[in-house]
Amino acid sequence: FWIPVVLLSCIIFAVLAGDFSGFGANDRFMMEEHLKQDKYSIHAPPPQQEEQNYLHQSLRRQEELHSSPKGTVGYVLPIFNCHSPDNTYHPRHVHTFHNAALMLKASIHRQSYKNPHSGSAYDYEMIAIIHPSVIKCSKDGPNRADVLRDLGYKVQAHEEPVKLDGIQGEYLKTNAPLDGPGGIKDLIRLYAYKLTNYDVVTLVDFTTLVLQP
Repeated sequence: FWIPVVLLSCIIFAVLAGDFSGFGANDRFMMEEHLKQDKYSIHAPPPQQEEQNYLHQSLRRQEELHSSPKGTVGYVLPIFNCHSPDNTYHPRHVHTFHNAALMLKASIHRQSYKNPHSGSAYDYEMIAIIHPSVIKCSKDGPNRADVLRDLGYKVQAHEEPVKLDGIQGEYLKTNAPLDGPGGIKDLIRLYAYKLTNYDVVTLVDFTTLVLQP
């Protein structure tokens, strides 16, 4: 009776010993493979860091391709009057004047070389040509030339290049002051022709909105 029991016990022990040794070998194998993976992946950056590295590399490549702009555009804003019923497009108050000048510059900046996402190869500068008589629209009003300078505009103060009594021809002398709300002061925009240090000169006003380079 005891002999079969002993034999059965030996067989069961042998099977169990083999299984345990197999599990042990398998565990060691899995552990070694896991350590190998850790060895090669421990220095790998997380996905978010990889994305950031890619963006930095893209920006560096863009900077290399566009190390310097092809040229500079001078955007000229002539200011020759204050707000009046005849000129509803001109900002009424100093804060609206400030905001309108800021929005104009922002729309140009967005489509320029200074914004790397615009795809533009041209830089820009803002130039304001202002008539001396409208630097202050009231006795206690702010200096609008200073407002523009604070926004990054280059400011030039010019009177009209041609005086009314210097105009030859009765028709022009009679109708020039009536041509637009600024009258003959509007001619200060002609000083844009003297801005020869820019590759391109563009006249703008407070209604201008630049939508693409």
